[in-house]
Amino acid sequence: MAYTVITGASRGLGLELAEENARLGRSLILVALPGEELGQTAERIKKKYSVDVVALEADLTQKDELDRITQEITDNYDIDVLINNAGVGGTYNFLEASEDFLELIIDLNVRATVFLTYRLLPALLKQSKAYVLNIASLAALSPLPFKTIYPASKAFINFFSKSLAIEFFDKNILFSIAYPGPMPTNQQVKDQINSHGRSTRMFVLSAQRTAQIVMKQLFKNKQLIIPGFFNKLTALFIKITPCSIRKWYLRRTYSKELHVSKKYRHVKGIGNRSKWTIGSKHSKSTK
Repeated sequence: MAYTVITGASRGLGLELAEENARLGRSLILVALPGEELGQTAERIKKKYSVDVVALEADLTQKDELDRITQEITDNYDIDVLINNAGVGGTYNFLEASEDFLELIIDLNVRATVFLTYRLLPALLKQSKAYVLNIASLAALSPLPFKTIYPASKAFINFFSKSLAIEFFDKNILFSIAYPGPMPTNQQVKDQINSHGRSTRMFVLSAQRTAQIVMKQLFKNKQLIIPGFFNKLTALFIKITPCSIRKWYLRRTYSKELHVSKKYRHVKGIGNRSKWTIGSKHSKSTK
């Protein structure tokens, strides 16, 4: 029996990816931070779908914890799907973001994805067919103001995945990239979406629907996955719009989110590495 490994699986898109894989009859290894009730989530999914579900709690920004869970997985389980979903982002003026926050984005979005893939790839290559799904973002397709280094981290994932796809094109493994758009996965993200007005809300796709589309396309061997018609339009807009026009539009659009992030920074301590709830895919509580 082969397992699907999903990071950032306690909430948001990660949780919906877990639900969708379980619905497809796949056994799961779920990875998330301590203190996020991952064990209860695993038990619920196990009972609901009659699949085996393993819960592994770890802070993937910490090298020793990343080492520990990858060793546990490779020693005890056969895996044929790896979904690198855990990630973090936020909306700030660059110089108002703390250095710890910037380091966090690099450690989680970039470093953890690279080394999870590096450590688990030998096990995946043992299978007759295997998949690596890296969750990027539409933000990977264009520079975005006020998003600090989040778009750059997702652009890294974009090229990292495509490079591996070329390197391993003659192997039994598919490297796929998903580019989801805005998803109302927590109250902060909902407030950010609402700050843009009605025209932006039409582009929103639920995490559940996003997960369904992504997994369906993955198992159809699609390498590049943009879930949702309006997200495809956004990707086309980015591709064909002159940079000069795009710069003006993006600055005007994303500056609207700044007041939302300031509200949450004061309320929840956003930007402090020891306590944060930022972005649409990953949240962390004080250890």
